[in-house]
Amino acid sequence: MTISTNSKQLNWLSENEVDGTLCDQDYICDVFSLADATSEIPINICFGNHLRLDDECQKRVYDLEGDYVLLHLSDERFEHDTDYYARAKVVFRTYFDPSKSSRGVYTLPVGYVDGFRSKLETDEKWFNKKCIWSFFGAIKSDRQRMLNAFRPIGNGFEHIVKGWMTDDALSPERVGQQYRSTAFVPCSMGNISPDCYRAMEALEHGAIPVFIKFYGIDYFKFIYGDHPLVTCDSWPEAANHVAAIMNDPKKLKAKQIEVRDWYGTFKADLRHDINAIISGNPQAVRGRQFQYQSEANQSRKIRSIFWWHFVARPKLLKLGRLFRPLTARLGF
Repeated sequence: MTISTNSKQLNWLSENEVDGTLCDQDYICDVFSLADATSEIPINICFGNHLRLDDECQKRVYDLEGDYVLLHLSDERFEHDTDYYARAKVVFRTYFDPSKSSRGVYTLPVGYVDGFRSKLETDEKWFNKKCIWSFFGAIKSDRQRMLNAFRPIGNGFEHIVKGWMTDDALSPERVGQQYRSTAFVPCSMGNISPDCYRAMEALEHGAIPVFIKFYGIDYFKFIYGDHPLVTCDSWPEAANHVAAIMNDPKKLKAKQIEVRDWYGTFKADLRHDINAIISGNPQAVRGRQFQYQSEANQSRKIRSIFWWHFVARPKLLKLGRLFRPLTARLGF
């Protein structure tokens, strides 16, 4: 399967299991749209909804020959085999892993699901908000704590669903419409990673994402570089910060203008940087996030935090669940 952009053929190496379609095709075509039209280097995409790449996808990856670019999606739990990275000229991946951020491996934002790319190029979507905050999604990870913090602010909107793309989910058009009426969108954890589709989906429709730090670190500087998005230490602090901004119309408008201008520049720079990297000119990149990714690769502290959260902690939790029936029988 291939995906046509303005200047490239993107080769799809594995079948997406969401309705048989590529659920983030709009985003991929957008950020790769400036890839050099004259380059003969193919861009190959691998993806898997399961914890590991399926056998057919792995075979296709290992069968690739010559210079090529690899775009690796969906490895949220850091469980995919990545030995084949060494075979590619350049690797782009989603979900930042500092142990993988060596030379030639770059992390991109997760992006947004098809249907969320905004067609509104005017400023209207950034101002005149009717709703302070909105949330669409299932209850998992830290989301209940997030909602408990934001509900007392009032003037919020929430639509809780059973899971990812379940039948009770609203359409991208409906969610985008709500975001255009919303000032802030609290963005909690995905399944295990701080990054998820919600952040760029909100930005596409003029709402400002709100994050909390990841073990005291601004995780999103590795994704967005020097960003102006709201980032706090805890969800109660984030809710208070949002309430304070909403109580000061001048401060709110200043933040909206700042985020609007930054996001337009960020997307343009991301297209430019992908093109520069593929063209063999990485020194021309504009985004600071790739520098921060490289620095994190050299930081023992940051690598230890990510190892604990994505590797050690899930294994300990799994062991705890396995031994729970035994400890219950023994009366512990």
